[in-house]
Amino acid sequence: MVYATLPGELHGLGLQMAALVLVAAGCRSLYLGTDVPLQQLALLTRDLGARAMAVSVSRSSRGRTSAALLRRLRGALPRHVRLLVGGEGAPAASRGIDAVTSLRALDAWGRQLALGLPPSAA
Repeated sequence: MVYATLPGELHGLGLQMAALVLVAAGCRSLYLGTDVPLQQLALLTRDLGARAMAVSVSRSSRGRTSAALLRRLRGALPRHVRLLVGGEGAPAASRGIDAVTSLRALDAWGRQLALGLPPSAA
């Protein structure tokens, strides 16, 4: 798992919480932090051979800009990489983007990924 927030997103507490939950679920992790350029996210995720990326979107970042950035990120990632989004500002799941709405759902998603199963978001 690679963890980051989108460019311009400076709120990192939700991302830290997600990383802790997913590490406890058995996912190997690389925490990049906040305000990471999309191109760097995509290149690093590809170069590491990561199976998934988690992006946190705060309430202050919600809206069309976040949704557009997530679509661009999805397009830049290899198809096999799962893109997971969560947080109070996160858009709903869409094609190629999983969304979680609770830490319990995040834990279940992470446990499936850690077992090599295709995770399902809820």
